[in-house]
Amino acid sequence: MATKITVRKEREFLLRRADILAQAERIFATKGYSATTMAEIADASGFAIGSLYHFFQGKEHLYETLITEKIDKFQDEIRRSSLAADTALERVSAIVKTHFAMLTTYENFFSILIKWEGIHQKDKRPNLLEKLLDNYRGYTDFVESVLREGQVQGEFPNVEPRVAAIALIGMIDAFAFSWLISANREPLQDRAEALLDLFFRGVNGYGKA
Repeated sequence: MATKITVRKEREFLLRRADILAQAERIFATKGYSATTMAEIADASGFAIGSLYHFFQGKEHLYETLITEKIDKFQDEIRRSSLAADTALERVSAIVKTHFAMLTTYENFFSILIKWEGIHQKDKRPNLLEKLLDNYRGYTDFVESVLREGQVQGEFPNVEPRVAAIALIGMIDAFAFSWLISANREPLQDRAEALLDLFFRGVNGYGKA
């Protein structure tokens, strides 16, 4: 059985680790992966640089941890919000709106992702790239299952679930990228409604003469 001291130390470790990841996220988003140093992250986190290595093996390990843990968290939240809805149409709406809500809240993180720096180099980071590909496939499978349920229930009678899932994810990514690079941003929620209108019109009209 864990003692109170053990529990407290574990809690303190997790809080410090979370703070390091938060500071690293901010710096990576501002400076990029290559230009960021462990010394900068240590300084921003209030640690001596040697202390950082008690939490992460190095910059690459820290970066990979940041990316994979955050994506897992986001996808879990999208699944939870979608599965809480009653109909497939409402679940699709929840997927889009939750994604955009998180984009607004965690802008720094999504800025890191769209730069794709340090991720695309498969020879240098095969584990990270493969993890992201696995996440994408799993996410696509989930969206497809929502659309397939809608097909069975008659909400989307003409839909091809896999094709529609890929299209929806592509639309979300395109809208998100456009918003992130825009100088004059409109409320992202307005774009969510526009995206959903386009998607549902397309899904409901697909296959009709």
